[in-house]
Amino acid sequence: MGWLSEISLKAREAEVLLGQRAPSPVRRWYPTAFPDLEYSQIQVFLQYREVAQKLGVNLKNKLLLDTINGHPHRIEDAFLCLLEYSDKLEDGDHATNFLRKAFIEGWKPRKFQSFEQARKAIPWL
Repeated sequence: MGWLSEISLKAREAEVLLGQRAPSPVRRWYPTAFPDLEYSQIQVFLQYREVAQKLGVNLKNKLLLDTINGHPHRIEDAFLCLLEYSDKLEDGDHATNFLRKAFIEGWKPRKFQSFEQARKAIPWL
């Protein structure tokens, strides 16, 4: 099902190149790799997406995407665990694998219960 959104995106890009459509002022990345996620889960993912990228998480990693699709009910907890551990992450691969493991093992955050709590505690957030 994700391929339909890819085709639609390519068609819109072609229309812009041919002058049939005005370019979008802001091109937002929307997770087309998550066909099984509900709208509310996608919104939670989008809330943490930018923060995860700042930490070096590779959101295009196939294993990570499959893990998120397999455990959509753990999205917020996994990302909050990532934020709690953010000062100990060594590089992007470590961050990606950490997040994947948090999804698989169902880790629960100890320090933060919401994105707002994390935002108050972490100055760069």
